[in-house]
Amino acid sequence: MTVFMSSRLILRMPSVTMDTWNHTTWKAFSMSKAKTIADRIEEYCCLMTAQQLAELLGESVKTLYARVSRGAMPAVRIGGAVKFDPVMTAIWLREQSA
Repeated sequence: MTVFMSSRLILRMPSVTMDTWNHTTWKAFSMSKAKTIADRIEEYCCLMTAQQLAELLGESVKTLYARVSRGAMPAVRIGGAVKFDPVMTAIWLREQSA
């Protein structure tokens, strides 16, 4: 088992030599487990921006800000910036779909 670490997530992959590891192998590995959007959000290790979250949810940044201002969505305010905790956002998203 090989472990790759990036600034955002840790991937555990079957051991292969770099000779045999190619784009097709990576695609097959990454598609082997179907992930929900909540799972993908939870993989982030840092607070997310509204733009990052909007891209994953397929919504506009304006919609996210509107939810936050109504108190309908968990967010963290740092100065004037609105950030999203990946774990809390994933929990919130799962509750919305239940």
